[in-house]
Amino acid sequence: MNFEREEMAENKRRKTVTVIILLGIVVIVGSCAAGPQIIKLAGQGTVAGEVAFTHEKHLKDAEEGGYGILCEKCHHRIWQVSGIPSRRCRGCHRSDNPKAKVMEEVAHDFCMSCHEQHADANPSSDVPKSCPDCHVLKEAGK
Repeated sequence: MNFEREEMAENKRRKTVTVIILLGIVVIVGSCAAGPQIIKLAGQGTVAGEVAFTHEKHLKDAEEGGYGILCEKCHHRIWQVSGIPSRRCRGCHRSDNPKAKVMEEVAHDFCMSCHEQHADANPSSDVPKSCPDCHVLKEAGK
């Protein structure tokens, strides 16, 4: 009799933990998808110009006209440690932080390699492949 009660209590605990974990996943995924639709990544105040990053385009599957990239692909370290997406890339990727590459290096290494891989795998894709595809070029001195 006591064993049955303990087993029922253990099953209830497992179900509760499962529900909490599932709710946590829904909240995390929702917070990522609810991120700002367009953010400006790099080139602010430079001749190269700003890069307008669109969350929606990167998150949507190919069938929906996107690239199907998971949040944690970009929101890497903060996501891995806390399960919560970072708010700003430049929060860590700045020149005074010796532990992380500056944003421009990240974009040119990480982002461009992903774009190249996607373009190779999907030749008809509209993925940006050259500097002006991402950067809104500005005239010098303006």
